[in-house]
Amino acid sequence: MPFRVLSARRPPLDELTPQNLHAYRAKLVKDRAPSTANLHIAGIKAMLNYGLDFGLIERVPNLRKALAKIPVKLVRRFADAKRRANGGRTFDPGDLRRIIAMASPPLHAMILLGINCGFGNTDCSELCKTDIDLKRQVIDYHLFKTGIKRTAPLWRETVVALKKVLAESRPTVINMQDSEWVFITRFGRPWIRVITTDSADEGAIVKKNDEVAKQFNKLLRKLKLDRPGLGFYSLRHTFRTWADEVHDQHAIHRIMGHAIPGMSGIYVEEIGMERLRRVVNHVRRKLWPGANGEKVPSDRTGNSSSDEVNPGS
Repeated sequence: MPFRVLSARRPPLDELTPQNLHAYRAKLVKDRAPSTANLHIAGIKAMLNYGLDFGLIERVPNLRKALAKIPVKLVRRFADAKRRANGGRTFDPGDLRRIIAMASPPLHAMILLGINCGFGNTDCSELCKTDIDLKRQVIDYHLFKTGIKRTAPLWRETVVALKKVLAESRPTVINMQDSEWVFITRFGRPWIRVITTDSADEGAIVKKNDEVAKQFNKLLRKLKLDRPGLGFYSLRHTFRTWADEVHDQHAIHRIMGHAIPGMSGIYVEEIGMERLRRVVNHVRRKLWPGANGEKVPSDRTGNSSSDEVNPGS
């Protein structure tokens, strides 16, 4: 859903009454999934509170009732109903092998990041060259939004795919600030970007263009694997589901960029690389059964691989 910024010619506070906001919430509930509606509600609240804190507006309507979040129990019921109707948000190993085999770079590298490290769409689009240590075969950085440390050992297949992307001639970027991204479209832009268009009648309209999702969904349709609820972010769901079998929650949190919950987040200062490798290697064996000590299908470079994450890195 595009987000509309009200025109300067129409005073926002004259329109943002509790009644109008409540009507907008009702429309969100009708048109969107509860979790998506809650994201829109949170965004509107944050925008209004930001304007109030920095003196851009003098007051805000009463948001507590007008923009009340949808209760968690309803979010869960809706999600359960979708799973029963459409199936879970994880991939079958055989289907995922087909997807990997058919994807062309750089989408091929992004898919491997998704299942190797639990990367989502934005994680791939905003991955910097400096975040990757190909010699040690690891991605290691702090998330810009939260400051949480993220460390993910890479499979050999993922390293090969990333090297291929970085070695290819890159288009000239439109904005120099995007030059450090690993993935750039053939038009020289980030794979995910926010587009703002101005309209004399409607003011500014802000849209998000997600080429990661578009290209991945196109591949799913080509392979006749598309169904409601399944998309690029399902790779993260699949990684988390398979990784859970290792029973090392702190290591999984570190790989996925989640904060370690509770007091453990304060006292756990280091998570050994061997624990992180154990998680990603288990996921690799789920994807390619028998990969430990046996050859797995050739990667896109034509090289066969039987290596897990290098234990000596």
